[in-house]
Amino acid sequence: DTHTIRLQEKFYCRPSDIFEALTVPARVRAFTHSECDVSGAPGAPFSLFGGNIHGSNEDVEPGKRLAQRWRFRNWPDDVYSRVVITLAEPEYGTTVLSLEHSGVPARDKFGNETVLDTTEAGWKQNFFDRIRKVFGYGA
Repeated sequence: DTHTIRLQEKFYCRPSDIFEALTVPARVRAFTHSECDVSGAPGAPFSLFGGNIHGSNEDVEPGKRLAQRWRFRNWPDDVYSRVVITLAEPEYGTTVLSLEHSGVPARDKFGNETVLDTTEAGWKQNFFDRIRKVFGYGA
């Protein structure tokens, strides 16, 4: 039993700025305030928030698209989801980020049924809102 999260966010910057905010270690540490191991290289493993989130890059088009195999540490063993982030620039200096996070399990490995809500809130609060605040990309 899995779910899909679909979000769209607008940032006042170039797509390359958002791509770097998600794939350059110093930039990720700046908004997460935690240890990470990230890369924009296809096939590279990654970890975020001190290893609480980890996976690997599947498909990478710098400044345009990032697809990842992705999981939380507290999800059932061997359960991975898929995150696809697409970046578009409908007008110069405005980036529209579209996120599709599929395969999100209904429950974590402890039986808690809050995975969907906490994952969606995490994208909004711990990624998008923090990227805006730290880098000044507006809302």
